[in-house]
Amino acid sequence: MSRSKKIFKLIAAKRPELVLCQDRLVVVPTGDILRGFILETTTEKDMVYLWRVIMPLYQPRRGEYLDYSNRIGDGEKIYVNRKAYRESAEVIDAIIAPHIPVLKEIFHARDFLKHVDWMIGNNSVRFLFDLALTYYRIGDVDQATSILATLPREIERFYEAYGSPMGDLMKKGGDPLEDSMKQAARQIAFDPIGFAALLDEWERRNIETLGLQATRLPSAQSSH
Repeated sequence: MSRSKKIFKLIAAKRPELVLCQDRLVVVPTGDILRGFILETTTEKDMVYLWRVIMPLYQPRRGEYLDYSNRIGDGEKIYVNRKAYRESAEVIDAIIAPHIPVLKEIFHARDFLKHVDWMIGNNSVRFLFDLALTYYRIGDVDQATSILATLPREIERFYEAYGSPMGDLMKKGGDPLEDSMKQAARQIAFDPIGFAALLDEWERRNIETLGLQATRLPSAQSSH
């Protein structure tokens, strides 16, 4: 069992609002958004970073990513005693405790939009993609369609800005996320209502990949 699992299992045992999923501690129930905590290994032995994780599930990623997450405690490293996991778990539990109510408030796409409100204006194609899908999830189809329509051109601008060899390398190797952006732009323009099924499928895959099935509400499982 990994270090993360050993520590998070001890914490989850006394906190019914938290469930161990793979190597992460997840706030339950899971709606549109993954909320939880992970430990990140550092270059120093027995020292870790503790992350508060927030990740929308209705976009096509191959696993967990931390674009909207942050290291807790201003990025201070935490000591984990390999000979006393229970004591280390108590320390980490005390650190994450005040963050649990905050994460509980971020359940639906509309809550996530509030979380990233300060980022609006950022022209990163990854952020614009997530923002567009979030707008669609809350029912603002026009905003979603407008943003997605700009992404193919934004991707080309990225290539032009970086030029060779980075741009050529990315073009040659392909990018699954880029392909998904272009797919989304085409599909929402062709069938705005049916576009929901694509987001549902991406969310289903994320739930499976991240092992979140047991954290879902029955209503959430049946509605997607």
